[in-house]
Amino acid sequence: MPYIASGEQPREQGFLLRTDDISDETLAIAIAHTHGMIQMIDDAVGRLLVALDDVGVLDDSFVLFTADHGELLGDHGLLRKGPPPYRQLLQVPLVLSGPGIRAGTSLDALTSHLDLFATIASLLGLPAPATDGTDLKPLIDGRVADVRDFLFGEYHPRRDPCLYNQSIISKEWRFTRYPNQPAWGELFDLREDPWEHWNLFPERALGAQARALSAVLDRRLPPQPLMVNEVLGAY
Repeated sequence: MPYIASGEQPREQGFLLRTDDISDETLAIAIAHTHGMIQMIDDAVGRLLVALDDVGVLDDSFVLFTADHGELLGDHGLLRKGPPPYRQLLQVPLVLSGPGIRAGTSLDALTSHLDLFATIASLLGLPAPATDGTDLKPLIDGRVADVRDFLFGEYHPRRDPCLYNQSIISKEWRFTRYPNQPAWGELFDLREDPWEHWNLFPERALGAQARALSAVLDRRLPPQPLMVNEVLGAY
Protein backbone atom coordinates (compact mmCIF):
# COMPACT_ATOMS: atom_id res chain seq x y z
CA MET A 1 0.00 0.00 0.00
CA PRO A 2 1.33 3.44 -0.83
CA TYR A 3 1.80 5.90 1.98
CA ILE A 4 0.00 8.49 -0.13
CA ALA A 5 -3.37 7.68 -1.62
CA SER A 6 -3.57 7.32 -5.37
CA GLY A 7 -3.96 10.70 -7.07
CA GLU A 8 -2.43 12.72 -4.25
CA GLN A 9 0.76 14.66 -4.83
CA PRO A 10 3.83 13.04 -3.22
CA ARG A 11 6.40 15.10 -1.36
CA GLU A 12 9.80 15.71 -2.89
CA GLN A 13 12.34 13.04 -2.00
CA GLY A 14 14.27 13.63 1.19
CA PHE A 15 11.80 16.07 2.79
CA LEU A 16 14.44 18.82 2.62
CA LEU A 17 14.11 21.60 5.21
CA ARG A 18 15.67 25.04 5.48
CA THR A 19 17.19 25.63 8.88
CA ASP A 20 16.00 29.24 8.99
CA ASP A 21 12.50 27.81 9.27
CA ILE A 22 13.27 25.90 12.49
CA SER A 23 14.63 26.91 15.88
CA ASP A 24 18.21 26.43 17.06
CA GLU A 25 16.88 24.11 19.75
CA THR A 26 15.13 21.90 17.20
CA LEU A 27 18.27 21.75 15.06
CA ALA A 28 20.35 20.80 18.11
CA ILE A 29 17.91 17.99 18.89
CA ALA A 30 18.12 16.70 15.30
CA ILE A 31 21.93 16.72 15.47
CA ALA A 32 21.90 14.95 18.86
CA HIS A 33 19.51 12.27 17.59
CA THR A 34 21.70 11.72 14.52
CA HIS A 35 24.79 11.27 16.72
CA GLY A 36 22.79 8.80 18.79
CA MET A 37 21.89 6.79 15.69
CA ILE A 38 25.55 6.73 14.65
CA GLN A 39 26.48 5.38 18.09
CA MET A 40 23.76 2.74 17.76
CA ILE A 41 25.19 1.64 14.40
CA ASP A 42 28.72 1.55 15.85
CA ASP A 43 27.51 -0.67 18.69
CA ALA A 44 25.72 -3.01 16.27
CA VAL A 45 28.81 -3.33 14.04
CA GLY A 46 30.89 -4.06 17.14
CA ARG A 47 28.52 -6.86 18.16
CA LEU A 48 28.70 -8.31 14.66
CA LEU A 49 32.52 -8.36 14.74
CA VAL A 50 32.50 -10.02 18.17
CA ALA A 51 30.06 -12.65 16.89
CA LEU A 52 32.30 -13.42 13.90
CA ASP A 53 35.30 -13.67 16.20
CA ASP A 54 33.44 -15.93 18.63
CA VAL A 55 32.84 -18.52 15.92
CA GLY A 56 36.41 -18.23 14.62
CA VAL A 57 35.72 -16.76 11.19
CA LEU A 58 36.58 -13.07 11.63
CA ASP A 59 40.11 -13.37 10.21
CA ASP A 60 38.72 -15.11 7.12
CA SER A 61 35.80 -12.71 6.56
CA PHE A 62 35.52 -9.58 4.46
CA VAL A 63 33.58 -6.89 6.29
CA LEU A 64 32.33 -3.93 4.24
CA PHE A 65 30.64 -0.88 5.77
CA THR A 66 28.98 1.84 3.70
CA ALA A 67 25.78 3.91 3.51
CA ASP A 68 23.21 4.89 0.92
CA HIS A 69 23.50 8.66 1.44
CA GLY A 70 24.59 11.31 3.90
CA GLU A 71 22.72 13.98 5.85
CA LEU A 72 23.04 17.76 5.51
CA LEU A 73 22.45 18.26 9.24
CA GLY A 74 22.41 22.06 9.01
CA ASP A 75 25.22 22.51 6.48
CA HIS A 76 24.33 24.98 3.70
CA GLY A 77 21.37 26.00 5.87
CA LEU A 78 19.63 22.70 5.09
CA LEU A 79 18.43 19.64 6.96
CA ARG A 80 17.76 16.07 5.80
CA LYS A 81 18.41 15.31 2.11
CA GLY A 82 16.97 16.20 -1.27
CA PRO A 83 17.83 17.51 -4.74
CA PRO A 84 21.08 19.43 -3.92
CA PRO A 85 24.08 17.17 -4.72
CA TYR A 86 26.30 18.51 -1.94
CA ARG A 87 29.14 16.27 -0.81
CA GLN A 88 27.50 15.85 2.61
CA LEU A 89 24.91 13.72 0.79
CA LEU A 90 27.06 12.08 -1.89
CA GLN A 91 30.31 11.32 -0.07
CA VAL A 92 29.52 8.28 2.07
CA PRO A 93 31.83 5.96 4.04
CA LEU A 94 33.38 2.89 2.45
CA VAL A 95 35.32 0.83 5.00
CA LEU A 96 36.61 -2.62 4.07
CA SER A 97 38.60 -5.17 6.04
CA GLY A 98 39.52 -8.76 5.41
CA PRO A 99 42.24 -11.18 4.29
CA GLY A 100 45.08 -9.45 2.45
CA ILE A 101 43.87 -5.92 3.23
CA ARG A 102 46.47 -3.93 5.13
CA ALA A 103 45.06 -2.29 8.26
CA GLY A 104 45.13 1.51 8.32
CA THR A 105 45.19 1.93 4.54
CA SER A 106 43.40 5.12 3.47
CA LEU A 107 42.58 5.87 -0.18
CA ASP A 108 41.30 9.06 -1.79
CA ALA A 109 40.43 7.63 -5.20
CA LEU A 110 37.02 8.31 -6.76
CA THR A 111 34.88 5.22 -6.13
CA SER A 112 31.19 4.40 -6.37
CA HIS A 113 28.65 1.94 -5.03
CA LEU A 114 28.55 0.69 -8.61
CA ASP A 115 32.00 -0.80 -7.93
CA LEU A 116 30.93 -3.03 -5.05
CA PHE A 117 29.59 -5.96 -7.11
CA ALA A 118 32.77 -6.36 -9.15
CA THR A 119 35.01 -5.73 -6.14
CA ILE A 120 33.35 -8.29 -3.86
CA ALA A 121 33.39 -10.90 -6.62
CA SER A 122 37.08 -10.22 -7.25
CA LEU A 123 38.00 -10.45 -3.56
CA LEU A 124 36.21 -13.81 -3.35
CA GLY A 125 37.79 -15.07 -6.57
CA LEU A 126 34.44 -15.33 -8.31
CA PRO A 127 33.41 -14.20 -11.80
CA ALA A 128 31.15 -11.18 -11.99
CA PRO A 129 28.88 -10.15 -14.88
CA ALA A 130 29.70 -6.92 -16.65
CA THR A 131 28.35 -3.86 -14.87
CA ASP A 132 28.95 -0.10 -14.90
CA GLY A 133 31.25 -0.58 -11.90
CA THR A 134 34.99 -1.15 -11.65
CA ASP A 135 36.91 -3.76 -9.68
CA LEU A 136 38.62 -1.90 -6.82
CA LYS A 137 40.97 -4.76 -5.90
CA PRO A 138 43.94 -3.25 -7.82
CA LEU A 139 43.32 -0.04 -5.86
CA ILE A 140 43.15 -1.93 -2.56
CA ASP A 141 46.32 -3.85 -3.39
CA GLY A 142 48.20 -0.64 -4.22
CA ARG A 143 48.78 -1.57 -7.86
CA VAL A 144 46.99 1.59 -9.06
CA ALA A 145 46.25 4.97 -7.51
CA ASP A 146 43.01 5.71 -9.36
CA VAL A 147 40.31 3.78 -11.20
CA ARG A 148 38.34 6.62 -12.82
CA ASP A 149 38.51 10.32 -13.64
CA PHE A 150 34.88 11.20 -12.90
CA LEU A 151 31.89 10.28 -10.81
CA PHE A 152 28.35 10.93 -12.03
CA GLY A 153 25.16 11.75 -10.16
CA GLU A 154 21.56 12.27 -11.20
CA TYR A 155 18.45 13.41 -9.33
CA HIS A 156 14.95 12.63 -10.60
CA PRO A 157 12.32 14.76 -8.82
CA ARG A 158 8.90 13.58 -7.82
CA ARG A 159 7.10 16.90 -8.04
CA ASP A 160 8.97 19.75 -9.72
CA PRO A 161 10.59 18.87 -13.07
CA CYS A 162 12.82 21.94 -12.74
CA LEU A 163 14.77 20.13 -10.03
CA TYR A 164 16.00 17.34 -12.34
CA ASN A 165 19.78 17.62 -12.21
CA GLN A 166 22.95 15.87 -13.32
CA SER A 167 26.37 16.14 -11.72
CA ILE A 168 29.90 15.28 -12.72
CA ILE A 169 32.59 15.17 -10.05
CA SER A 170 36.36 14.97 -10.36
CA LYS A 171 39.00 15.49 -7.70
CA GLU A 172 39.17 19.13 -8.79
CA TRP A 173 35.59 20.08 -9.73
CA ARG A 174 31.91 19.44 -9.13
CA PHE A 175 29.62 20.66 -11.91
CA THR A 176 25.84 20.31 -11.78
CA ARG A 177 23.41 21.21 -14.53
CA TYR A 178 19.62 21.41 -14.62
CA PRO A 179 18.55 20.35 -18.14
CA ASN A 180 15.02 21.70 -17.64
CA GLN A 181 16.41 25.03 -16.37
CA PRO A 182 19.54 25.84 -18.46
CA ALA A 183 20.14 29.10 -16.58
CA TRP A 184 20.68 27.16 -13.35
CA GLY A 185 24.00 25.54 -12.51
CA GLU A 186 26.63 24.85 -9.87
CA LEU A 187 30.41 24.81 -10.29
CA PHE A 188 32.69 24.30 -7.31
CA ASP A 189 36.49 24.27 -7.25
CA LEU A 190 37.03 21.43 -4.79
CA ARG A 191 40.71 22.28 -4.33
CA GLU A 192 40.01 25.79 -3.05
CA ASP A 193 36.47 25.23 -1.77
CA PRO A 194 36.16 21.56 -0.69
CA TRP A 195 32.89 22.12 1.20
CA GLU A 196 31.18 23.85 -1.74
CA HIS A 197 30.37 27.24 -0.33
CA TRP A 198 31.14 29.42 -3.37
CA ASN A 199 29.24 28.67 -6.57
CA LEU A 200 31.41 29.69 -9.52
CA PHE A 201 28.79 28.95 -12.18
CA PRO A 202 27.88 32.65 -12.67
CA GLU A 203 31.57 33.55 -13.25
CA ARG A 204 31.99 34.11 -16.98
CA ALA A 205 35.71 33.41 -16.79
CA LEU A 206 34.94 29.81 -15.78
CA GLY A 207 32.38 29.21 -18.51
CA ALA A 208 34.84 27.10 -20.48
CA GLN A 209 35.32 24.77 -17.51
CA ALA A 210 31.57 24.31 -17.10
CA ARG A 211 31.14 23.68 -20.82
CA ALA A 212 33.93 21.09 -20.84
CA LEU A 213 32.38 19.17 -17.94
CA SER A 214 28.92 19.47 -19.50
CA ALA A 215 30.31 17.96 -22.71
CA VAL A 216 31.53 14.93 -20.74
CA LEU A 217 28.03 14.57 -19.30
CA ASP A 218 26.59 14.72 -22.81
CA ARG A 219 28.80 11.80 -23.84
CA ARG A 220 28.63 9.69 -20.69
CA LEU A 221 25.25 10.53 -19.14
CA PRO A 222 22.88 12.16 -21.64
CA PRO A 223 19.90 13.88 -19.99
CA GLN A 224 16.84 11.69 -19.41
CA PRO A 225 14.47 13.90 -17.42
CA LEU A 226 11.45 11.66 -18.05
CA MET A 227 11.80 8.18 -16.58
CA VAL A 228 8.45 6.48 -17.05
CA ASN A 229 7.93 3.75 -14.46
CA GLU A 230 5.02 2.20 -12.66
CA VAL A 231 4.61 3.77 -9.22
CA LEU A 232 4.40 0.95 -6.67
CA GLY A 233 4.36 3.20 -3.61
CA ALA A 234 5.04 6.76 -2.54
CA TYR A 235 5.45 8.71 0.66
